[in-house]
Amino acid sequence: MCSLMAPCDVLIVEDDFANKYLCEQILREAGFMVTSVAGYAAAREAVRRCQFRVMLLDLGLPDGEGLDLLAELRQNQSAIIMTGRCEPEQRALGLRAGAVDYLVKPFHPDELVLRVKRAVSAMTAGIGHTSAKHLHWGDFILDKERRAFTAADGTSVALTAGETEVLARLLRRPAVVPTEVLADLVGNGVGSTRTVSVLISRLRRKFRCEASFDGIVIRVVRGCGYYIESRRR
Repeated sequence: MCSLMAPCDVLIVEDDFANKYLCEQILREAGFMVTSVAGYAAAREAVRRCQFRVMLLDLGLPDGEGLDLLAELRQNQSAIIMTGRCEPEQRALGLRAGAVDYLVKPFHPDELVLRVKRAVSAMTAGIGHTSAKHLHWGDFILDKERRAFTAADGTSVALTAGETEVLARLLRRPAVVPTEVLADLVGNGVGSTRTVSVLISRLRRKFRCEASFDGIVIRVVRGCGYYIESRRR
């Protein structure tokens, strides 16, 4: 177990000893700092004691439901669901709950390492710091008051109020943001998913029109929501 509030890479929450041990060995050999626990209560205690970048979470825990744990702890680190439940509805439910990825058992060791690396990279390269007016995302800065998104070379794109709200919410978290959440954000609780789709399309078009922004991609997870990433990172 990590020392009090020490930074660690991965928390594995898995009650199956063989799979937990296998994941530990794979990730440690790949260079990650790993802590593993077998249940809901132990995971809560681990997060209280340590700062994890990624939580690798099994859904079927002996003392609680994995999705409930995800809802409680997702603000502290990215979460990758690791489960044998492969139904599309279950996958969508997990992503809506805030998971950044969904890994179906059994999986290849290389797949586990690549997905964890992607999640850790997203956390590391995400928000540097925020203020009432500015939100930093890698080399980019979103000025929420001026409604401008600026690249490292000084190139800036102008945004509408709705585009600013949607972009700010996507930048704050390297995870799928449910469409309903974005709709409520831009519609004061009564927004539509159609409005979100239009705003996302406008943002994509603005990014494509400027060379400094063409590496930024807003992706959709059908039936769930949107997330943002940069191909240049």
